[in-house]
Formats: sequence, structure tokens, C-alpha cells
Amino acid sequence: MLREMSLELQQTKRTLEELKRENLDGKVAFSASFSTSGGGYVGPFSGTTNQVSLIFRHVFVNVGNAYNPNTGSFLSPTRGVYEFKIYLYTHAHTSYPAAAFLVKNGERIVLAYGKSDNYQVNTANAVTLKMEEGDVVNVRPQSGARFYDNENHHCTFSGQLLFTL
Repeated sequence: MLREMSLELQQTKRTLEELKRENLDGKVAFSASFSTSGGGYVGPFSGTTNQVSLIFRHVFVNVGNAYNPNTGSFLSPTRGVYEFKIYLYTHAHTSYPAAAFLVKNGERIVLAYGKSDNYQVNTANAVTLKMEEGDVVNVRPQSGARFYDNENHHCTFSGQLLFTL
């Protein structure tokens, strides 16, 4: 476990150095959705979801390359103030809400939650955060959550650097 954490830390440091080299002009913005093609459900998620990151694979824009569509994580390349948004969608179901946390460095920051027994569910949340270089932001599902996405890109995760500090 300690060896795995050490390797992960080394990889994070290498990625951060790459991001610094690529991001000399200080511009950072990304937006991505679940679906790359077709449609379908993501989830439901059961049990503890503290370590499960939602992966938004269809990238609309990734200026600065700080968002990783393979892991669903954003790695802050520079100290600054960032804005993040999550939009989630699902079909009505008595047991499956559209519910996920925006998480910074493993800490839950905001929750987007919506549930309906009769109608489609759209939910969203946004937050502005002070970030240090190397901070990580991702989206993690609440236990029991299920989402639906298709070529209309209902479920998105976006962020941008507002200004450096």
C-alpha cells in the first residue's frame, strides 16, 4: 500500500511538471461529459463510493491539459481561484437519484442531488475554490446514484481558472 502511494505521488509530480511546462500562459479550462457515443446509464453505485471517481470521457475542451479523461480528475497546475460546475441527469426512478459530490483532495465540497419518482431529473451545483498547485478535484457518486447520458451530453463536469494568486 505504501509503495503504491509512493508511485502514485511520483506520477502526480511528473504530471504536474508537464502541466507547468504546457501551461506557461496561465490559461486553464476544461469541460467534459460521460458519453463519447450512444447512450446509457452510469451506475447505480452501491456501498462506499468514497474512492470512486466519475469519469467524464467526452472532452469538449481541455485548455492547459489539467483534466484527465482517463481518471476523471482535474490536477491544478497553478495556485489560483477556480470555478467548477457539475450537471447531472437521470430518468425517474424510486431508488436511483442523480447525486454526486464535487471533491477536492478527498474532501467533499458540494453535493448535486436530484430525485423524482415521476419525472426526469436534472441537478447541478457549482463552487469557486482557492486551489494550490497539485490540488485534485473530481466528482464522486453518492451511494445509490445512477446517471444517464447520451449524444446530447446531459452530464458534464467543467472547470476554469479565474485568476492566479
